[in-house]
Amino acid sequence: MASAPARNNKRAKLAAPVSLADDGVLPTDVLSDILLRLPAKELCRLRLVCRSWRSLTSDPDFAEAHSCRHPLAVGLRFRRGTPDPDIHFLDMSGDIVKRMSLTDCSPEFSVQRGLLCLLSRNRRQASVLNPATGPVSVLTDDIDVEHERMLSNPWTTCVLGQVPSTGSYKVLRILYYMTMIGCKQVCEVITLGDGDSSKRWKAKPGPSTCVAMDSQGIAVVNGVACFLFRSFGIGDPAIVEPDGIALFDLATEEWRPVTLRGPLSTHLSDTDKKLPYQRHRKDLQLARLDGCLVTVHHNRQDCSMGIWFLEDMDKGLWIKRHSIGYMPDCKYDQFILPYPMTVLKDGRIVIWVQLKQVLAAYDPKTGILADLAEVDDYCAVGMLEGSLL
Repeated sequence: MASAPARNNKRAKLAAPVSLADDGVLPTDVLSDILLRLPAKELCRLRLVCRSWRSLTSDPDFAEAHSCRHPLAVGLRFRRGTPDPDIHFLDMSGDIVKRMSLTDCSPEFSVQRGLLCLLSRNRRQASVLNPATGPVSVLTDDIDVEHERMLSNPWTTCVLGQVPSTGSYKVLRILYYMTMIGCKQVCEVITLGDGDSSKRWKAKPGPSTCVAMDSQGIAVVNGVACFLFRSFGIGDPAIVEPDGIALFDLATEEWRPVTLRGPLSTHLSDTDKKLPYQRHRKDLQLARLDGCLVTVHHNRQDCSMGIWFLEDMDKGLWIKRHSIGYMPDCKYDQFILPYPMTVLKDGRIVIWVQLKQVLAAYDPKTGILADLAEVDDYCAVGMLEGSLL
């Protein structure tokens, strides 16, 4: 818990932008507390009231404090009669705070703080969207010359992440292709920013075993992109644990040599046999909750999910914090599993239940999972982890 001096320093930071232009009607700290209670849509309109309000609501510390109080989901919905989607930013009641129209976009995205990485329909072109400011940065679709010789029409996915030590954002692109002996993957990395439009993708070695390319098998935590292995096409499944996790370090731009063991494998007793890969891999997801890497294990027998938090990456220490039972009418299949997205300030866990087209919230204090909002017709849903201010 933050100390009193720390809280006062934070409040002083929020007060600073308007202290020089205080109109004297309200004390600055009172004004800040009032404005922090309002949704982003209203604040964007109230910026026009006066210069001091605009200064306060544009301050990064205020924006960060506001995003903690008002988390936003991101939903991708295709417009009827067109191949192009709208992207909606929704509050936890399901109300649309902001909408943006996109063109030439595939039905998935990667989120890192306040930025989104999108792929074109042919999955060759990546772009980065800043919803607060609006501009879309289109990344070159050129494949590194080292890879171009072997790849004609690869299937790709992109992962957006931030390097904590430098604050720089990078996009990791994984290209998947078939050979006579099975699937292969190669990687490329590009660094965002610096206003350098001539930057190109840099070729990097692929993982030793093919990794997942769907968003629910990938999570970025503390500058490390974490991947489950693919559900199929991995060669010999006998040598791969179903909950094993491959790690790509965005700072060094290299795959870590040692696979992180997952919670199911690490908690096997000495007498237990190795977990069958195909049987268990389809029941697993990765997520980032409360800044931690999380493995989600779905139990199809009792219709529940176990949520395991990684406490220590170096030691491979996992702790099971929650076991969440689904509602009786929440049926699911192999490819559409409920997915935990964020932890609210009151401790509730927000879960996207795609088959029911709802956001639900699990309360660990009561053990109750209840609907929060309807999210009809969205093909992809995530959390913004940033602010629209």
